[in-house]
Amino acid sequence: MNNVQTIPCEMKNLNVGAPKKTAPKKTSTRRKKRLLFYLAIISIPLLLFGLFYVYVNFNSFILAFQNYENGESGYIVTFAKLENFKMAWNTLTREFYMVKNSLLLYVCNLCIGLFLSILFSYYIYKKFLFSGFFKLILFMPSIISPLVLAILFRYVANQAYPALVLELSGAKVDGLLTDLTTRLGTVLFYNVWVSFGVHILMFTNAMGGINDSIVEAVQLDGANIVQEFAFITLPMIFPTITSFLVAGLAQIFTHQMSLYAFF
Repeated sequence: MNNVQTIPCEMKNLNVGAPKKTAPKKTSTRRKKRLLFYLAIISIPLLLFGLFYVYVNFNSFILAFQNYENGESGYIVTFAKLENFKMAWNTLTREFYMVKNSLLLYVCNLCIGLFLSILFSYYIYKKFLFSGFFKLILFMPSIISPLVLAILFRYVANQAYPALVLELSGAKVDGLLTDLTTRLGTVLFYNVWVSFGVHILMFTNAMGGINDSIVEAVQLDGANIVQEFAFITLPMIFPTITSFLVAGLAQIFTHQMSLYAFF
C-alpha cells in the first residue's frame, strides 16, 4: 500500500497526449484548392467567350454607326447615324437578286444536298458495295483546301468542259462559269457538292451511335432496308438533321457561294 503513487488532482484534469482537432482547417484548405482549380479551368472558356463573342458583337454594333473616310494621316472616323442601315436596305431592295440567289442556295442545300447526304450516309453506314470509294469522293471537298478545290473546279468548268464538247461533237461552247446561262447552276452545283463532306461526316457519326440491339431487333421482326431507314435511322438522327436546318437559316445571310474563289 505504501508503494502506490498518488496523482495530484491538477494532473487528473489534463488530457496528456490527446490529438489536436485540425479537421476544420484541412477542410477549409481543400475547399480553397478546389475553388482555385475551378477558377483556373473556367477562366479560359470565359476569356474566349468574352473576347470572341461579347467583344466582337459589341464592336460590330459600334461599327454599324461609324463611317470611315480617307484623310491625310489615315482614316477619319465619323458618326454615321443611320446611314449604313439605309444603304443596306437600299441595296437589298434595289438588288433583290442577291436575296433570291441566297434563298435558292438554301433550298438546293435543303432539298437536294441534305436529302442526298442522308442517303449517301446511310449507304456508307450499311457498308454497301463501293461505300469506301463514295466516302472518299464525298469527303474530298473537306480534305482539299477550299481555294485549291475552287481553282480546280473552275479549270474543269471553263477549259476542260469546252474541250470535251469540242472533241465529242465538234461544237464550240463557252465555259460553264463564263456562260451567263449556266453560271448560276454551276455555282449551285459546286456548293451542294462541297457541302456533302461535313453533312456525311456528321450523319455517319450519328448513325454509328445507334444501338446495334435496336437494329437487330428490327431485322428479326422482318423489316427491310427501306423500313429500317424510315422508321429507325431517320428518327434516331433527327436531332442532327434539326441542327443543320437551323444552321442553314444563318447561312442565308452569310454564305458567299465561293464567288470570291471563282471570280
